[in-house]
Amino acid sequence: MEISSRQLHIWRFSNVVLRLPSVFILEAIHNLRRGRKIRGTVESLASGWELEPHAVTIGSQFLGYFVVFLLHALPLRMLIKLYKFIVVGLLLLAAHLLSDYSLSRETTVPQSSLVSAVTFTLAEVVISLTCARLMGTKHVWAFAAYTLPQIAKLSGLPLDVQESAHEVAQVLTLTEVTLFTLRHVLVPFRLALIGYKTLQEYSELYGIVSVIFALYNRFFVPMLYLIFWLVLFVHRLYVYYSTKDRRIVGEHWVLVIFAAIADCCESPWSLVGLCYTVSYTAFLVLFLCKLYLKGFSSLGGETFLHRGWTEGITVMLLAMETGLLELKKLERILLLSVLMYIALSSTIQSVYEILDPVLLALAASNNPSPWKHFRALSMCVALMAAPLYLSYMLFVVFEAQLWLMIIVSSCLLTTIQTLGSLTIYLLFMADHRRATPWESLDDLVYGIHAMCHVMEFGIALSVLFYGGMESFHSDYNLFGAAIILIHCYFNVFQRAQAGWQSFLTRRDAVRKINSLPSATKGELSSLRDVCVICFEEMTFAKVTPCKHYFHSVCLRRWLYVQDKCPLCHKSILPEMPQPPQGIEEPREELPWQPHPDLGQGDGMMAL
Repeated sequence: MEISSRQLHIWRFSNVVLRLPSVFILEAIHNLRRGRKIRGTVESLASGWELEPHAVTIGSQFLGYFVVFLLHALPLRMLIKLYKFIVVGLLLLAAHLLSDYSLSRETTVPQSSLVSAVTFTLAEVVISLTCARLMGTKHVWAFAAYTLPQIAKLSGLPLDVQESAHEVAQVLTLTEVTLFTLRHVLVPFRLALIGYKTLQEYSELYGIVSVIFALYNRFFVPMLYLIFWLVLFVHRLYVYYSTKDRRIVGEHWVLVIFAAIADCCESPWSLVGLCYTVSYTAFLVLFLCKLYLKGFSSLGGETFLHRGWTEGITVMLLAMETGLLELKKLERILLLSVLMYIALSSTIQSVYEILDPVLLALAASNNPSPWKHFRALSMCVALMAAPLYLSYMLFVVFEAQLWLMIIVSSCLLTTIQTLGSLTIYLLFMADHRRATPWESLDDLVYGIHAMCHVMEFGIALSVLFYGGMESFHSDYNLFGAAIILIHCYFNVFQRAQAGWQSFLTRRDAVRKINSLPSATKGELSSLRDVCVICFEEMTFAKVTPCKHYFHSVCLRRWLYVQDKCPLCHKSILPEMPQPPQGIEEPREELPWQPHPDLGQGDGMMAL
């Protein structure tokens, strides 16, 4: 049977809403374990029965974990049935309290009106009908025990008879609930057995990895923890402003937000909720940026890095490594500000990865739409300004230290990369305004890329120098040395190695291109052809040994990939034969040497 999209949305919404109380139960259990104040029923029970709160806490923990497991593990159909049983139990409790209240009212006000008696009777009848409806039975009498005291009251029987009828109704209801519980006491065991067999079959058919993902999807529904954390966050803000806590409300709004986040990160479950919230927030930012740049037609197909999971996982790992849950509130606020800065800088870098190909495509195609160019340029300005402002705010709060310099430097690289992409965009737009092709454009683009890499390398060296100076003026430790070594390898050595390799590749390509002869105007006029690499008209060209004509810029880009002709796949620059060692013969060096596979005259260029 096919399921419509509306039914699918209803199913997903019900699956989240019905399982949401389980996370709040976990949060309450964690608060009980940490010795928080217990309000309401638990306090009254502990004081009334003279029990230790710790004993009540242990009992509530086991009961809470069992309920949480049921709410997570049960299928949606059985979960709805469980909620029906819970609602019926609450209604029976309400019927008991209502009957008890009517008897107490009869004691205090002996001459109560007939209207109140009819009202209580109708309320009991409505409760009975609702319970029968939820249980799917026509035996309304099974839930109508508490109508007996009301019938006795309407019949004008004395108060002691009404109280006896209330006690009889209480005994009947407890007996019914006990029999129902005993009848279904083995249901959890049967469900556990069915679940075990299902997991065993899944493991045999699909492997243990599929089982782990299935359990993850069952117990860690992202939307479930997102809604849970947002409810905690909104409630905390409401408490701040409703109680008018001057210590927090009087501060800057950013500090108020971080204080609320810190209060919502006191348990592992709330920390998981925070990580999911960071992931969804980053995904929303990337989605809006992509929508702003490309429109609705290009939505979908996001990679793992552009779905926000990187930011959420980063926050979780750093929070676990730094012991966020064990810190005091002020320390937690400061640490959370750093973690949010790291997540935001990662999101900004992902936005740049979305912007860069869009910006270069607009420049290369000379798109006539001014609105598209405005959107890309405004995004460039935002990406250059945001890291600078965030870094300034971070230096205002914290003192300059090595770890702070590393974090800030990684964020400032986005500003440098955006500036380089913007400069290349402007060069391409200027090239479209020229009457003749700009032959040295490729050299300028390479120079800009090289300048950006030099600036990135300079920032990495500055951080390294600062770390070295800090190690001389402070106590030496292995952790600081490890940070410096990791920074040296990833941010200094690898950048230098990549830059040097790019320089060697380009120098080799330039040397090869310069050794090729240029085509004359007569050859180009008689050829009347286009460059097969860019399909543009050739006003200048280089000639390969196989007598093919290409733009020098296009051929240089081709040589970055391979040394064979794009048309005939023959070697463009064959290697010169090396003379025997120890023998140096003066000979005339020819610019080209024949390939062994070619005949005489093939591939040979006249001097």
